[in-house]
Amino acid sequence: MTRNQLDINFFDAAVIDDPWPVYEDIRAAGRVVWNDLIPGWMVPGFQDCWEVLTDDGERFSETPSDSDVLPWFEAPTMISTDGAEHQRLRACLAPLSTRRAVDRWGQRVEEVVEQLLAPLAAGSETFDLIADFTMVPTIIVAGMLGVPDERHGDFMRWSNTIVNQLAWGHEDADARAILAQASVELNQYMAQAIERHRRERPDDLLTAMIRASDPRAPERVPRRRRPSLRRPMSSPAQTDILLPAFLDGGPKRLLIGGQWVDAADGRTFPSINPSTGEVIATLAEAGSTDADRAVAAARSAFEGPCATIKPRERQALLWAFADAVQEHYDELRLLEAVDMGFPVGHRKGNKNPSWEAEILRYYAGWTTKIRGETIPNSMPGTIFSYTLKEPVGVVAAIVPWNRPISNAIGKLAPALAAGCTVVLKPAEEASLVAIRLGELISEVGFPDGVVNVVTGPGETVGAALTEHPDVDKVAFTGSTATGQRILRAAAGNLKRVTLELGGKSPDVVFADADLSRAVPGAAMGVFSNSGQVCCAGTRIYVERSIYDEFVAGVSEFAGRLKVGNSVDPATKIGPVVSQAQLDRVTGYLKIGREEGAQLTVGGSRLEDGALASGYFVAPAVFAGVRDDMRVAREEIFGPVACVLPFDTLEEVAARSNDSAFGLAGWVWTRNIGTAQKMAKAMRAGTVWVNTMLLMDPAVPFGGYKMSGWGREMGQQALDEYLEVKSVWIDSD
Repeated sequence: MTRNQLDINFFDAAVIDDPWPVYEDIRAAGRVVWNDLIPGWMVPGFQDCWEVLTDDGERFSETPSDSDVLPWFEAPTMISTDGAEHQRLRACLAPLSTRRAVDRWGQRVEEVVEQLLAPLAAGSETFDLIADFTMVPTIIVAGMLGVPDERHGDFMRWSNTIVNQLAWGHEDADARAILAQASVELNQYMAQAIERHRRERPDDLLTAMIRASDPRAPERVPRRRRPSLRRPMSSPAQTDILLPAFLDGGPKRLLIGGQWVDAADGRTFPSINPSTGEVIATLAEAGSTDADRAVAAARSAFEGPCATIKPRERQALLWAFADAVQEHYDELRLLEAVDMGFPVGHRKGNKNPSWEAEILRYYAGWTTKIRGETIPNSMPGTIFSYTLKEPVGVVAAIVPWNRPISNAIGKLAPALAAGCTVVLKPAEEASLVAIRLGELISEVGFPDGVVNVVTGPGETVGAALTEHPDVDKVAFTGSTATGQRILRAAAGNLKRVTLELGGKSPDVVFADADLSRAVPGAAMGVFSNSGQVCCAGTRIYVERSIYDEFVAGVSEFAGRLKVGNSVDPATKIGPVVSQAQLDRVTGYLKIGREEGAQLTVGGSRLEDGALASGYFVAPAVFAGVRDDMRVAREEIFGPVACVLPFDTLEEVAARSNDSAFGLAGWVWTRNIGTAQKMAKAMRAGTVWVNTMLLMDPAVPFGGYKMSGWGREMGQQALDEYLEVKSVWIDSD
């Protein structure tokens, strides 16, 4: 067969910085030449043995075995480069790495192998890139090339064109017919397979599998530490995914004084994947004895190494921690997804997805800027007065389950920047991220005892920490009822306390609002993270003239949201965190109907197919809601929106504030005067106008009324971890 040089128009995008790297630079760096067909296995539906002709006329006939990992159909590409162009091409292709192909029985990719691009890593000037246009290999190749989900159809048509062009370039008529028929059936099979495997597509996890395949590779090829992955046991209720190797092994232990230890009484508890109902890990269940040990370790570190660490050293440690979080972010997000259900695809496409790393970097900057003041005084004589800012001491950071990464780092970053030591107690429903963060903290070089991690129930180890006489401050995020109990417990030694508590936030939509933005914005202000967001805008007030239109729009939007396994990149709404939370949400849905609210969409547990074993609730919209209904006054913490009509600005401002909570408020309007009036009128710690759920490390966040004390983020959060000391000196 004569070689056919094809002009392939790969998708347009930047190669390195853009999240969808593709081959325009490759085409510029070298020439693409399609080589001869080589023997390969056919897709299901063809005979087990397939013969093809090579250019020298030799016939090949091979029979596959279970152990073979050859692809079914191979169309090798020869890319020839030299000199500087080769170096540039290697830089473009380095992230593709090598990986095992899928065998003819549909075995999914499970490990990195040194077959495909080993010559690339070794520095070879010429190499073959073999693209397998079949089932999961097609998805893998698409992921390697950075093809977005919505372009998979284009990618399939492109591969079909390749096969056809190869077919019609073949000199043997029988071979042309076989190849042409193969391209048709292959394309049909791929269409079905891609849809079937879309939820299993590793996407961002592809980069977690990357490592250079040859130790002789030049240093200019990036070699970053990546988390190792393991293949989980599959079940009918589980989407097969690659889970971090962190989940392998025995029970997860407590981090106390730099050592990983069992609970004093040996107790453990399970971590359950809310998408499947399956146990994914076993964790040490800390008790009061463990709380004592952790506090003692934190106190020892505070009075020992922390007392001598210079600001620049703290800064360097925080930067190193930030880099580790950034590097392992895909792993942390996957742990978050399987532990509490926050969908992995939520931040897909963000060029800098780890804003938690940015929180650490922001507070790293503050370490060298913590200073007191020289204050003029009116005392007679030569009296000198100034202030010092000093760390509070030992902090008990108690965080909830709804956003494990950001909740933990939001407490750790300002506490460590201020020079405090920390005992981190994550919610028992979602503790895996905190344990993994503890490992990263140890790896980057924080002194032993600066950060300790204890896992277990709030009513035991959490209560022990809040009551502990050697804890100087409690930083808590969670329910208002728990916050009240913490305040009572903190009275023993008058601990410093910051509380970020619950909410029932108003979302006000005026008649002049841009509904193309307000409808999806208000909807996701409720449904994001399955409604498990403390500042969710669950009370949606809509001006009466557009009320019906808005209800129809938000109901239609809610009905289109994909509910599914949290590891599926296409999932928009994952499960709620637990059976208890599922019962709570469905209980409120029943209450709403009994109170007379009209359910326009959703509002039921989803139990079909793969969702049957998980804790899934269809996003719900209640219309006809009154302010006195429980669903309009109490925090549900689930995907339930209540839509209420209003007539005037003054009326809706008063109704917005008629709540025990004051965490956040939302306003949608084109009138800047209306926006400013509402922002001023709302008794809430944060007001979003024509946008939703924006956060920045420099901007404080916290609540009024029963939504909390103090602030997270910004300089205000740093001040919460500092004491102010006044010093008087008589210089005579």
